[in-house]
Order: sequence, then C-alpha cells, then structure tokens
Amino acid sequence: MPLPAIIFGSAFALLALAMVLVVVRSVRRTQRGKAAIEERGFQRLPDDSFEALSGWEGWPFARAIRPGGRIRDAVVGEHQGVRFMSLRWTQQEPDPGEGQTDSESYNIVAIAVEQDFPRLSVVRGNHKMGREQLTANVPEFEVGDGRFDRRWQTVGDPAFGQALLTEQVRAAIDDLGFGFAFQPGWVTRVTPWRFWSGEDQMFEELEKAAAPWRHVPPEVWQRYGGAPRFLEALGRSTTSS
Repeated sequence: MPLPAIIFGSAFALLALAMVLVVVRSVRRTQRGKAAIEERGFQRLPDDSFEALSGWEGWPFARAIRPGGRIRDAVVGEHQGVRFMSLRWTQQEPDPGEGQTDSESYNIVAIAVEQDFPRLSVVRGNHKMGREQLTANVPEFEVGDGRFDRRWQTVGDPAFGQALLTEQVRAAIDDLGFGFAFQPGWVTRVTPWRFWSGEDQMFEELEKAAAPWRHVPPEVWQRYGGAPRFLEALGRSTTSS
C-alpha cells in the first residue's frame, strides 16, 4: 500500500476513534447528570415545556428571526431553600457577517422571586439586540456611565434599571460577564451554551445569577416591593466566568 494511503487511513481511523470516545464520554456524562438530578430530588421537564417560560419576552428571544425556539435539558427544583429552573434555549438568529442564519443556544438559569419586578436585561458582546428588535415594551436606555454603556446594552424599564445598576452592581456584572434578565417571576442569568447536566456548574451559575443584586441598596429594593428572598441564601460567590 502506498505511504500516503497508509497515512490517510491511519488518520481517518484515529479521527473515528476520537469521535467514538467523545460520544461515549457524552453519554456517560449525561447518565451521571440524570442520576445526580434524581438523587437531589429535582424534576426534569419534557422538552419544549414552553409553559415554563410563560410571559417571558425581550432579550434574548427578540433576537430570533421568527418567534419560537427549542427548550432542552430543563430542570426545576429547590437549592438552598430557593426555587430555581435551568434549561437550554435554542433559536434561529441572523448572522450579520454571513447574511445567513445561525442556530444559537443559551444556558438559562432562573431564580424564583415573589415580587413583580419590571423588565430589565443587561447584555454584552455580539448578542445585543438590534434597533429593529427593540419595542415600546423593551426600550433601550443608558445608565450614565460611559464605559459601562459602551460595553453593555441595557434594555427594559429605564427607571428600574438606572436605580438597580449602581456602581457596585455594574462592577459585579462587569466581573461576571455576558447577560442578566428580569423576567416575570424570575431573575435569570443567560450565557452561551455549555453542556452540563445535574453538575455543580448549574449551582455556580445560580450563585452568579444572584451575586450582582446583593449590592443593590435596601432603599432601592423597597421601592419595588422589597429585596428578593433568594439574596439571603444565594449570591455569596462572585467568581468571574
């Protein structure tokens, strides 16, 4: 057999072996994740359980080229006495560089709140909403900090956002990165999708979802029905992502 053919065959065999190992590791990891979820008493929701996101709108959903998306790996439960939800959301978004569409996936972790807070989204990077995606219900506004306003997009209720996003809160968000959103009944953290299933990373993201809001002054919370209860249990970790 000619040498090039031997080299090509060996490379192909190694690539095939590597792909098999990736699949096996992924299956085992998923099985471990499912076992961990069951052991902790959490509940897995069926795929595309859209009622879990009832009333949610704005970012990142407004970036989709058409309504709707896919829900996968949805889990609900209680962590440190706080009700939470974790899921993977996938939607079709425009690719401005290529003039085509991309399938974009996000990890969303959400912490339940008792208060009816106004809407607020804070997002950085290539996932900001375009002006054509903004509406009267979710307008864009600035907080008055030039550096922060250049790096981050703030969308939602301007009075609520400007009150909450104090200097300390902005610094914490800068450290943690990417996105946060207040949706009806929930405070959420949204990040580019990375695989996890029943692992501690989910709890780390819950801590990060809560962390910035510990810096909100009590008098600000009082204007909006009081501080959310999760701050008593979550938000102690401010590890950068």
